[in-house]
Amino acid sequence: MIKVSMFYPNTNGSKFDMSYYLKTHIPMVQQKLGAALKGASVEHGLGGGQAGSPPTFLAMGHLLSIRSKPSNRRGRRTAASASHRHIAS
Repeated sequence: MIKVSMFYPNTNGSKFDMSYYLKTHIPMVQQKLGAALKGASVEHGLGGGQAGSPPTFLAMGHLLSIRSKPSNRRGRRTAASASHRHIAS
């Protein structure tokens, strides 16, 4: 099993478009990885470690795959590149 996790830190002035991530970004990743992707989940940060504190991360995304053959490497690179473009924009 391979698990790839993306963390989106809650820094001063940062924003996260959860609707875009769920409706556009995750389906795009699913399409790019195809059958190699066995699961995807997204978590929305609600609060920090102390009551009333802001969340450390605005969101976290997780991708699961059971394949680790070399033929799958291109798909993983594509997902990483797609995530990087999303973070940068």
